Amino acid sequence: MPEHLRIKIIMCNRTGVIAFLVLVKSQILYLGAPVLFTISTFMGLLYLSVIFWNYLSLYNLSRAIMVFCPTAALVILAGYMTDGPAFSSRSLVMVNILCPLLLYQLSEPRKMMAGVLWNIVLYCLYDPITMAIPRHYEIDSDARFDNPFNITVTGVIVLIVLVIVFHLLQKMNTAQLKIWQHKWQHKMDETVLLLKRTTGLQQEIEASRNKMENLVELNKSLQSQALRAQMDPHFIFNALNSIQNFIISKDTKAAMGYVSKFSKLMRQTLESSMKEKVTVEEEIDMLKNYLDLEQLRFDKIFEYHFEIDESIDIAYTEIPSMLLQPYIENAILHGLRHKNGGGSLKITLLNQFEYLLCVIEDNGIGRERSGIINAERHKHRSAGTHVTNTRLSLLQLSKDDAAKVVFLDLKDVNGQANGTRVEIKIPYEF
Repeated sequence: MPEHLRIKIIMCNRTGVIAFLVLVKSQILYLGAPVLFTISTFMGLLYLSVIFWNYLSLYNLSRAIMVFCPTAALVILAGYMTDGPAFSSRSLVMVNILCPLLLYQLSEPRKMMAGVLWNIVLYCLYDPITMAIPRHYEIDSDARFDNPFNITVTGVIVLIVLVIVFHLLQKMNTAQLKIWQHKWQHKMDETVLLLKRTTGLQQEIEASRNKMENLVELNKSLQSQALRAQMDPHFIFNALNSIQNFIISKDTKAAMGYVSKFSKLMRQTLESSMKEKVTVEEEIDMLKNYLDLEQLRFDKIFEYHFEIDESIDIAYTEIPSMLLQPYIENAILHGLRHKNGGGSLKITLLNQFEYLLCVIEDNGIGRERSGIINAERHKHRSAGTHVTNTRLSLLQLSKDDAAKVVFLDLKDVNGQANGTRVEIKIPYEF
């Protein structure tokens, strides 16, 4: 049973007992009037019956008896007691208006309003009804009941009933307040528990997300490191071919110089392959050493020079290690190598605020003609460029502002191929 209904049932039982005790006074007065005594006794038992109906869980019936029957019984009995309005019973009729307020309350507003209206209507019609009902023949005069003593006793009873009613209301309000406090505390405890669980779940999700991001970054780092390691055999293969050529041609001095530069390049390559990033200064130093080797290898068929934006702090600005070398190698092997002298290779680094722009420009034979030559010789594509493009794709997966590579075919005034320009955009926060 809901707590609010349980309180109402307790109020109904107590009201029935109070109404029965009020009728005891009338029953004493009706001892000389058997008919009225019987009616009064029946009404008293009816009020006590609400306890029985409540025991049978007929809560609506018991409360309807207490709301609608007492007022009607008082009006009818008052009409039988006198030929005119019985003032001694009027106050009791007025007190009965409290019954629907107690037994239904605001949780059942329609029933409460119906009970209040019923009692108000009977109170307003009290005089006409009592005057219309003739005094019972067992009552010899109006003064027997409607006298100062009876009115005083009735007033005392009304006062006692009001005190009891207000006491019950106070207990009911206190009990209701405790119920609401208990419910509120229970809801607060549930809310706090839910917040704790939600916070814990969010922390677990965040920890899992961080762990997943760390694993992804670690995986990409390992992939990038593996790809950088793939460049080492590529360097070694080309360098050993050059040393072999010098030995075959019996150019000992050139071979010794080449070996010296090659050993330095090997050390730089091994160091770079262990790093995710290097400074621009370190990258340029390695590239110069590499280009010097390539110049010796191809008998200085090309010249190179670097142009560095003065706003770039090459000692602190970092870029992915060994990123530019494969594109420079492509410019030499596929562009400048097949040119009949006068080769030029220009490497430019520009500060574009949000990214570093690396421009590799040669005046070789161009990509179209180089592709024809390679096709005739059945050569595979550059392993270094393929590996570097794969590394760039990893950078693009890990950063919103991705590194980008653009190839441009240069033409002379006659529309003939005049080299290739490669633009590499590297975000500073790569």
